[in-house]
Amino acid sequence: MNEDIFKTLRDCKELVNLEDAEIKQLAGVAKLVDYEAGHEVFSIEQKGESFYIVHYGRLILYLSRKEPKSYTKGQLFGEIAIFNKTSRLGTIRATEPSKLIVFDKSKVFDDNKIPEQLKLKLSWALTQKIITYLVADESANSKRIIDKGESDMVEFKESIDKYHRDKIIQTLSAFMNLNGGTVFCGVDDEGKIIGLDATTSDIDNFKRSITSAVQRNLGSFFATQLSFDIEKIDDHMIFRIDTPPAKSPVFYRDVDKKGNEQEVFYIRTGSANIKIKKSSEIIKYIEDRYRFAGQ
Repeated sequence: MNEDIFKTLRDCKELVNLEDAEIKQLAGVAKLVDYEAGHEVFSIEQKGESFYIVHYGRLILYLSRKEPKSYTKGQLFGEIAIFNKTSRLGTIRATEPSKLIVFDKSKVFDDNKIPEQLKLKLSWALTQKIITYLVADESANSKRIIDKGESDMVEFKESIDKYHRDKIIQTLSAFMNLNGGTVFCGVDDEGKIIGLDATTSDIDNFKRSITSAVQRNLGSFFATQLSFDIEKIDDHMIFRIDTPPAKSPVFYRDVDKKGNEQEVFYIRTGSANIKIKKSSEIIKYIEDRYRFAGQ
């Protein structure tokens, strides 16, 4: 067994109560898988049959309506799939070349490849990790994200008027072409929560207009990927829009004042939406970003 792999497993906090001999037994049923930057490990639509520990690299897990989470060496993820027979609850993608230690459910729990005592200890460790999700303060998520400021996955908009709506659709397309992201309406550029001076009817109309605009400007499929939430933070009402990363390139259909239509390709860089104009640059980005999609 590779000593580096043993050390990675030994440093994983979920496995802290396993003996060295048990770590070695566990390593014996694992496999190493490489992921290039942009490669999707799993998506929210897929059924899960494995859990993972990062050997090296960096990945981002995107969960609808929750704060994205990054994973680096020694961190474990995907464990809910071991106990859940439905599809994955989020999408995770490598943001740099990464290598994962992969444990298939069939080899760890279903076959007689590791001792029953080790299976019980591992089940307990994974269950304890899942319990931490249940007791987390979910109501603090949005405020915590806002406090961190705008980024390649977060955008603030003060209003829900037509001008901001068009900018929101551009931002959503840029998010989809990278790692997904969240738009908060009712927050100014500095991250101050100012709230929306809007009725429930106004919010409902805005939600419909966003959905229709995404259908019109990006495509009907991408409208089905959006999640909406109305939240109250510090007595201010905000509107939250989440989108996961897309599996295929997303083009924004723009119409100029003369009625001429063109497809625009946006990507997210830092807190800005960047319009890529050169066809050669678009092709290169798409090749690098989407070449692993669907594998």
